[in-house]
Parts: sequence; C-alpha cells; structure tokens
Amino acid sequence: MMERLWQAGAATRTLNVPAGTAMDGYGSRKQGVTGERSPLEVNVLYLSDGDCGALLVTLDLLAVDRAWVTGLRRLLQRQLLLRPEAIFVAASHTHAGPAGFRRAGAQQRLTADRRRSLRRAILALTLEAAEEAAANMTRAVITIGSRAVAGVAANRRDPEGPADRTLTALWVRSCTGQRIAALWHFACHPTVLGAENVRLSPDLPGIVRRRLRETIGHDCPVLYLNGAAADVSTRFTRRGAGADELERLGGLLADACPRGGQFLAPSRLVGELRAVRLPAAPRPDPEEAARRLSQAEAALAAARTSGLPPAEVRLKEVEAMGARKRCDRAARPGPASYLTSMQVLLL
Repeated sequence: MMERLWQAGAATRTLNVPAGTAMDGYGSRKQGVTGERSPLEVNVLYLSDGDCGALLVTLDLLAVDRAWVTGLRRLLQRQLLLRPEAIFVAASHTHAGPAGFRRAGAQQRLTADRRRSLRRAILALTLEAAEEAAANMTRAVITIGSRAVAGVAANRRDPEGPADRTLTALWVRSCTGQRIAALWHFACHPTVLGAENVRLSPDLPGIVRRRLRETIGHDCPVLYLNGAAADVSTRFTRRGAGADELERLGGLLADACPRGGQFLAPSRLVGELRAVRLPAAPRPDPEEAARRLSQAEAALAAARTSGLPPAEVRLKEVEAMGARKRCDRAARPGPASYLTSMQVLLL
C-alpha cells in the first residue's frame, strides 16, 4: 500500500423536473415531460491530495451553459474554497432530459419563470451534493483501468469511419475497501431513446449506472463523462429505441467496465481552465445553400419510401436538418466567433 493516500468524498442527488417541462435533444419533439422512466441525477466526487482539492460534477442533462457553470463555480469557490479551474462540470448529453440549460431549440418553449426555477433548483441540489461530498472526505485509494468495447459505438456518418471504443473506469475506495465512487468514460453520444419518448431518462448512462450499483452498492455515486464524442453514436449499432435495447447496450458497457486496474499514486492536483475564441464558419452562399437543401430534402423523401434501414433514414434526416440550418445562416449572419473553454484536471 502506498504511504500517502488520496482523500475523497462523493454524493448523489435526484433531479426533480415538473411534468409538462419542455424536453431537450430533438427539435421534432413538441410535447413536454409526461413522467419518468428512471431518475435523472447529479453525481459529485471531491478529491484532495492533502493540499489541493478538486470537484467533479456530472449531471443528467443535454448540456450546461456558461452562465450556469460560472455561477456554480462562484458559489463553490466561496463555500468550499475551491479554485474555479479545479471545478469540473459535465453533462451526460441525454436527449431525455429537460430544456433550460442552453439558448437554442426547446428553450423557447419554457417560460422565463419555469426556466429560472428549474436552473435554481438543480443548482441548489448540486451545491448540496458538493457540500455532502466535502463533509464525508476520507482517506482513499484510486485505481484506473480501460478496455475496448465492441458493438456499442460507431461513427454515425460512416459505420466504418473513425471511432474511439475505449471504456475507461476510475474507482475510488476507502482504505477498508468500501466503494466511495466510480467514474467511467466512453466517447459516444449516449442516445438510444428517440424523439417519441417523452419520459425523463438518463438514457444509456443510466443503465450502466444501475448495473454497476447492483454489483458495487446501491448508494455508490457513479459519474459519467462522454468526452470528445464528435460523430460517434449508437446510430448504426442499436437495434431499436426502447427499453430492451437500452438494457442490451447498457449491459455490454457495464459488463466490460474494468473493476480494478493501475493504482494512481497521490500527486499534486493541477487544474487549468482557459477561455478559447473560435472563428465561425464562413457565411454560406444563399443560392448554394438553397440548392443543397433541395437535394437533401429529395434524398430524405426517397429514403423514407425505399425501405432503407432506420439508421440510414436517420442519417438523411440529419443531413436535411443541417441543410436547413445552412439556409438559416445564409439568411441571417451570425457572430464572427464563438467563445468556449478548455479545461484539464491532472491527477
């Protein structure tokens, strides 16, 4: 056993979303939340090397915007004395969660009061979980392992195209071997449920979380990071869009999740957070954009009547959607650049 040990604490909270709240993820879905398939959660892991602390926060949401994350960091900095660059926040990218955390799409179907109330409620739950994690810090060991997983992720533009199929798992245990938290990473848009679903669900990560808890303890916080998913999804690997397919794909990931691995010796935690301004793509030529939209819509109409597999039809739908957005950008010029950020947390 190593002479020095990490210190760690973790906590979980359930996100409460009122019925009728607009859902995010699919532009074609107009109906609000009607119920719940399984709970949405926030899971928090607090790590310390004895001198410096870091907090990892994962939420079952499509996205979290800059304003919300900045506010969370400001409050945590005051309450837990953490540096902003040591507070790592990530959304799972579920398409079966509430709107309200970005500017576009379904956000327009939320009243300002409901949007504000939802954001504040989830902020309060996240702060509560972070404080519990900090209060329950104990000496801990960390292991990390990885394994390739076939049959879940593929390039959604070309099933033979590039995709990272490595699942990485980080386990945090107390000195007595009790599980404190698990964190797993798999680069994939974790979507199985389609636009017809109007019940809340963490989608694929929720199944993996439940399966892991069944073997390691029902109260163990489980964090998911989807990383640089890019054009990697389940589009060409899923056989349906319902509960059975969720269980099948989630089972493949949970069964492959390494339960042990290499010990991470305690070292100084290093966090970096930098603003990055990216230039916008050139404004499309209006005539060219209109021509491409006409071609994309014709290809979609043909695909819907030709008996193509659902994945191929969905590809044509996305291409038509992109063509419509190009026409919008051609008609209404957007900003010249976009502000985003890059963050690194080195253990």
